[in-house]
Amino acid sequence: MAPVDHRPPEPVQAAQPDTRLDLGRIRKASQEISRAFRDSPQLLGGSALATGVGHVFKSLSPATEVLCVQPKGAPAMALSWRARAVVTTARTHTMADGVAGRFPIPAVLRDLLATAGHVPLVEEESIVAGMRVLYRNAALVVQPSAALGVAAILEDPLRYRGKRVAAVICGSTVWSDPSSAWMKE
Repeated sequence: MAPVDHRPPEPVQAAQPDTRLDLGRIRKASQEISRAFRDSPQLLGGSALATGVGHVFKSLSPATEVLCVQPKGAPAMALSWRARAVVTTARTHTMADGVAGRFPIPAVLRDLLATAGHVPLVEEESIVAGMRVLYRNAALVVQPSAALGVAAILEDPLRYRGKRVAAVICGSTVWSDPSSAWMKE
């Protein structure tokens, strides 16, 4: 009889997604959008995503207005943009944890100051509504920070009415906890 091995099995390593920044793909997507939106488009996204994609987009279409949308429950980046200097906050309270920084990175702020024309703050309810719109109308399950651009449109529809608008939607880390109850509503 063979001896029994009582050691725990080796952990299985899940394949890690390729998270390298593909600048060629970003540039190509920006070129396609800028061709479609020739007349002063607006580009919406959150924090570093808005500055990175916004920089490429503005290099192709200088008339583009880049908006860096942030949650009201995590206003440090918006406050920093308005002050033109790093402003920290004591805490955050938002489901959009992908942009819930309390201490803006100076280099990101410099990029944001060079790229963004407006930094609106949105309510949590609008973030959930944006996630729901993407889920119901585009079959996309996105993390809260990915819905910031849609949330901004929902909160201030007159600002965007009659304009060409692109919202950067990136990220699908959604947990099966009470915060994902929005899918069932």
